[in-house]
Amino acid sequence: MVALLAILHLVVLVGLGVFLWGSGRLDAEKVEQIAAVMRGEDSESEAARRTASQPAVTPVLARASSEKIAEAQTSDEVARLVGERLLREAADRKVLVDAAMLKVIRQHEALATEKNEFKKARELASSERQHSGLKAELEILSKLSEKNARDVLMKKPVPDAVNVLMKMKTRSAAGIIEACKTEAEKAWAVQMMQEISSRDEDKADALEKAAR
Repeated sequence: MVALLAILHLVVLVGLGVFLWGSGRLDAEKVEQIAAVMRGEDSESEAARRTASQPAVTPVLARASSEKIAEAQTSDEVARLVGERLLREAADRKVLVDAAMLKVIRQHEALATEKNEFKKARELASSERQHSGLKAELEILSKLSEKNARDVLMKKPVPDAVNVLMKMKTRSAAGIIEACKTEAEKAWAVQMMQEISSRDEDKADALEKAAR
């Protein structure tokens, strides 16, 4: 009974196939597809075909994402290196500027010291010349009479005459003051005493007492 049903089923299929082939609805490709279905190969081949036809989106996206991350990391590294280089260059420039400023300051200090020492040396030389000249002048005046010494001093500038009178012995200076008899000589003597008093009151008092 089962065998008979199977034979009938096969006859029906063959007849249907002949009908479809004759009507053009069935060709070799469809026959192959039907055979594949009967063998259980359709689902696997179709799945493989769909998988093969689909673009590999995920690997492409993953590769693009990796490339962006790598580019970002490279950019950050370049920025860091550039920043470090700029900082080093700024530090180097600061060192050079500080060294140049220090050199200028030291040169200025050395020049100021040199000028100060030159000024002191010149003042000392001038003082020595003045002292030497004054000493020699005092020796000459000491050998002159009071009137002659007065005449010599009256011809000198007031500051120089005052210096000489202050360096002379009190008695000799007082004698010169006492030798002033004319109005012009007395006026000069008064001026000398005033100048001496403004510099050294004790010296002026001593001269005044000695002149009496």
